[in-house]
Amino acid sequence: MDEIQRAAYDRMLDEYPRFQTLNPVVQSGHGSGFAETYPPWERDNPQPGRWTVEMRKGDDPELFAGELLHGLGETDPHWQRMRQNFAATLTPQQRAVDLRAWQGDGRPYDAWMQQTRLDAYLRALLFPRTAPEWHGALTPEQRAMEPKFRDWLRSQSGDMRG
Repeated sequence: MDEIQRAAYDRMLDEYPRFQTLNPVVQSGHGSGFAETYPPWERDNPQPGRWTVEMRKGDDPELFAGELLHGLGETDPHWQRMRQNFAATLTPQQRAVDLRAWQGDGRPYDAWMQQTRLDAYLRALLFPRTAPEWHGALTPEQRAMEPKFRDWLRSQSGDMRG
């Protein structure tokens, strides 16, 4: 990864200080998908002990940020509550699409929803350029939640806990 690209990732962390609480590392990688995120405790993590985002196809800093949503979902109680508030807005139609998307995943539906799908919704909300296939998938109520999520990501740790 070159210095220009690394600087772009650093700017993303500056713009969204909440991601800094994860102490993430980004690196180039190979495999399926655009990126893969490894928690610090995962056995296959190429950087054990750190949240690691492996950029596989593409180098968009917003894709990096979207991947870091997984880390906040695992570690931050306030973010977890915000995610659950978002989940409560899912329509029956969205839940039907989710059920079809889950088929064949191998994990229980609730685990898949918490570990993968909710973050996909939030990535589409916050970083829509990285998820064009989600265009039109969010309701007006869900899109109206975007400023609250973005403001919280832009806050310093300890701010906006209420």
